[in-house]
Amino acid sequence: MPAAREGARRQTTAFGRAPQLQVYVSAGCPSCLRTRELVAQLRRLHSGGAVEVIDLDRLAPGAGRADVVGTPAYVLGGRVRWLGNPSAEELLAAWDEESAQDLEGATDHGR
Repeated sequence: MPAAREGARRQTTAFGRAPQLQVYVSAGCPSCLRTRELVAQLRRLHSGGAVEVIDLDRLAPGAGRADVVGTPAYVLGGRVRWLGNPSAEELLAAWDEESAQDLEGATDHGR
């Protein structure tokens, strides 16, 4: 990714409230290794963002979200956005979109 674009991504979360991303994984998930790589990439690009990796195997029975029916699952802005891994570009674009919506909401409330 070009350096200018990375800088723009970092600035997006600096002015608005950072999006909330929960990523659900499990031990028996063959795709979850890639999930952890995507999460690491997102954290490098958005150090101020709130990214939580939740291991379903460590949760008490019934403690997870009812709409998470498999792993990996990505919950962004309070809703399941992907079951399975998105591309890095899709994930980063959705993060930026969520950041922009949060920023718009913050400025609308300040009027």
